[in-house]
Amino acid sequence: MLKRVLAWLLLLASLVAVLSSCSGTAADDLYKLPRSSEEYNRLQARIDDILRLGAELAPPLSGANRQSLQVKDLDGDGLIEAIAFFKFSGDNPLKIYIFKQENGDYAVADIIEGSGDAVERVIYVDMDGDHSSEIVVGWQMAGTLRHMTLYKSHALKHTKVAESDYTSLTYCDVTGDMFEDVAAIRLRGTDSDAACELFSIENDGEVVHYTANMSADVESIARVITGKLSDGATGIFVDGKRRDGQYITDVFAMTEEGLLKNVPLSATGEAANTERTPVINSIDITGNGRIEVPIAVALPSRSETEYYAIEWYDYDSDGTRERVLTTYHNYSDGWYLVLPESWRGRIAVRREDTVAGERVIVFSYVSGSAPQEDFMRIFTLTGENREERGTIAGRFVLLSEGDTLYAAELSQNLQIPLQITETAVRERFSRLYADWVTGN
Repeated sequence: MLKRVLAWLLLLASLVAVLSSCSGTAADDLYKLPRSSEEYNRLQARIDDILRLGAELAPPLSGANRQSLQVKDLDGDGLIEAIAFFKFSGDNPLKIYIFKQENGDYAVADIIEGSGDAVERVIYVDMDGDHSSEIVVGWQMAGTLRHMTLYKSHALKHTKVAESDYTSLTYCDVTGDMFEDVAAIRLRGTDSDAACELFSIENDGEVVHYTANMSADVESIARVITGKLSDGATGIFVDGKRRDGQYITDVFAMTEEGLLKNVPLSATGEAANTERTPVINSIDITGNGRIEVPIAVALPSRSETEYYAIEWYDYDSDGTRERVLTTYHNYSDGWYLVLPESWRGRIAVRREDTVAGERVIVFSYVSGSAPQEDFMRIFTLTGENREERGTIAGRFVLLSEGDTLYAAELSQNLQIPLQITETAVRERFSRLYADWVTGN
């Protein structure tokens, strides 16, 4: 009995890394542990046999699935399969072994082979609703070159049905058929233009391929996110950096004619009116379920430092855009403020950091050539006495989080047309999270 308990503990410890990092799985598709430690031992024996052939375990480098041994119900029969990643020497050194359960043991059901230095990432996704998961493998080739192969799955046998070079991979239902599509987004190469290639699988197994150009001058991708446009279509939002240092957003969606389109792309080959210098990515800033694209607008300032308001736009699949929000983002202090519509084009911003433990952003009213009048300060306070400093001299607390307190102060008796109250400042103030900028 003790041996059995110890065996179960060993099993749980061995698989906890596999189970803990898997995400995006429906509740009825949760991974199931092998029924007994004997099954696990048999699986380990199959893996040891492969290692004795001179292989080494070689897990994917990126993505959500990064374990050397992964478990997934690939064919939808309620039994898990085990997927193991190896690297050999010689031709096609990268091999993905798929093991199926048979009478309490594990047998090799299929082997996917590839060339290159490593498996960059692997994605399991049902693209045609047959309850079997297609496998998308990104192969890391020499240098920065990556190559994607899409394998159609049937009875745990996998057939190559599409491939493409890529810089970034993602998947979502762009075509609107209720099943996931796979998108390979690539920058300009020696023999290819920058583009988004979309792959869809129809009910009869036919692979449909769509292509749309990216902005021509993008040299790196900052972030790729999927989400809704204002007309309900699903889009792929690609935030990239141009050679001149400007950031730009390409948005890919399907047209009514069934074509993949880069929605903001203009006749010049650039995503029209999405340029900005600050590093900020497209997000659902409004919380309305749609992805907004940020555009930076320079604000007046008394200092040499440039400050910006961020105007957020909704796009529809025809390319029509609408401004839905304006914010000021303070990246270094980790907060942003939703600006009232009446402030648009009428405020200036500057930083004043003269007291230890206090970082201050000053908002001023701008009217033609008249001197700017300061009307609000927002403080980022640190240190042991931050609670006391957050309420002195007319200040009021906006938010206290960890070892940082945010407070504000409104100037009194100013003869300016901008109206703001303590309640409004609190409602418009929010924390700024790092993944909005980094994309991680």
